Amino acid sequence: MSIAIAFSLISGSCDCYVAIINVNERTVYSSHFNIPKININDVFDFIKTNDIPISLKSLKAFLLEHAFKKSQPQIIFSIDIKVIPPDDIILSVMGLLNKLSLAPMLVRTYPENIAVILDFPISAKTKKKLGKQRPPLYIYRNVSDAYGYFLFNKKNIARNNAIYSAYIATNATLYYFLTGSGAILSASDIKIYLNLKENKKKLNIPEDIQIDISGVFSGLEYYKLFDTENTLYDKINDIPLEYALASKEYDFIKDAGRENDNLKFAVLSICKKWQLCLHSSSIKDGLLSKKIFETNEPIYQKNKRFNDTILLIKKIEEQDGTLKEDILLDLLNDLSNSGQDVSQITLELYMCAAYLAPPIVYDPRVNEAHWIENYIS
Repeated sequence: MSIAIAFSLISGSCDCYVAIINVNERTVYSSHFNIPKININDVFDFIKTNDIPISLKSLKAFLLEHAFKKSQPQIIFSIDIKVIPPDDIILSVMGLLNKLSLAPMLVRTYPENIAVILDFPISAKTKKKLGKQRPPLYIYRNVSDAYGYFLFNKKNIARNNAIYSAYIATNATLYYFLTGSGAILSASDIKIYLNLKENKKKLNIPEDIQIDISGVFSGLEYYKLFDTENTLYDKINDIPLEYALASKEYDFIKDAGRENDNLKFAVLSICKKWQLCLHSSSIKDGLLSKKIFETNEPIYQKNKRFNDTILLIKKIEEQDGTLKEDILLDLLNDLSNSGQDVSQITLELYMCAAYLAPPIVYDPRVNEAHWIENYIS
């Protein structure tokens, strides 16, 4: 996804910071809007009519000017909480996006609309009805701020948060890494990986013999390290201390209620200092499904169980006539709900995905986000 629109919203506030990013053209358009609160019932009413509230017309003009030049953008909301009051301004923004066909309005309400749930699993039936429209993504504001701090060492500014969030939305691998709930690599995992080279020498194991001990399989995520030509193999014993200091530095992320998010930035910090690549795969990433299905690599022939799984999925898809991007997650959920153990199949999917196209979260040799520094405050 090369184009994304981010809305950075502070809970309880009327401030709406918007950023539209195009990574192919390396352009960013950003602005700030003050949007009065509107009750969710009134939002549903204006969706059904041809009218748009006056309070949203300036935002509409901004989106029409910058967001309709190319293909369908990915929408992302940078938020503080995922259960909101029924008059939160995000609902007004969602209503506008729905009318402009930029994103569907997908919410759940508590009885009598006392509160609204934003982020929840979407059924296959609902996804089919959406067609080409993409459901919006969600990320906690603190996580976007942390990523900006990691990139440019700049503290939290609301306008910048929208730009960081929009950039994250253009990179599915990065998005699923930052929002995933899996347990990340520990300091010990990184130490073991860096010590491997020396230990192989001590055991007289030839250099060309591959021993893979850098991967961590956790929930729906798989994390893996790779060295580079600049990887440092000295001061390895300093890693636990550096890891702890970095996790402490990013402690402010915990305010969002996710206890392990600061550890992701500890790992990124270690990768930057010791010049390591970090790869991450997520079954939630729909593009991963396509990579697996569309390849002709002979790796499938080496694993009968995995090959049988792929054939089963393809058979299911042929009945529908389409290849849904999220078929892997849907299939695993169905198998799990029927009482089957899907851990081995899931692991095999990750292994093949990593072999086919290792998705990169961080590479110290490349800073693909450097150009957005020109647009941040």
